[in-house]
Amino acid sequence: MKASEEPLHSSAILNSKAWRLILNDLKVDPGRLLRRAALPGDLLTKEHQRVATADYYRLWEAFEAETIDSSLPLPTLIARTISVEWFDPATFAAFCSANLNMALARLSQFKTLCSPVILKVRTTSATTTVALEWLDKTITPPQY
Repeated sequence: MKASEEPLHSSAILNSKAWRLILNDLKVDPGRLLRRAALPGDLLTKEHQRVATADYYRLWEAFEAETIDSSLPLPTLIARTISVEWFDPATFAAFCSANLNMALARLSQFKTLCSPVILKVRTTSATTTVALEWLDKTITPPQY
């Protein structure tokens, strides 16, 4: 089966520039991260690299392990490091939203295009709830 024929849940597309920027801002060594994840050392030098879901999960688990000394959870660390140099169409659409609910709705539309996860957003007049649904049920997703 060719990569273009793979089901959405079987792979992810890495935005290598974004990863390099975030790793730099968090002072995480990319080589060390990739070794911990058992991934090729040049993975983050190629733009929009497709990786298998299991590799994607290992990358995130390694990322969490590399930032374990922080008192903040990984998603909070990432949110605090997003800089203007990082451009991603989905994130740009979210940043241009009138409010958080619109931003989350826009992100949920694009999430499955680049990762093996669905961002489920449920809004009521009083609350907004966000949940991740991992598409590949055959392997355990990262716990971040």
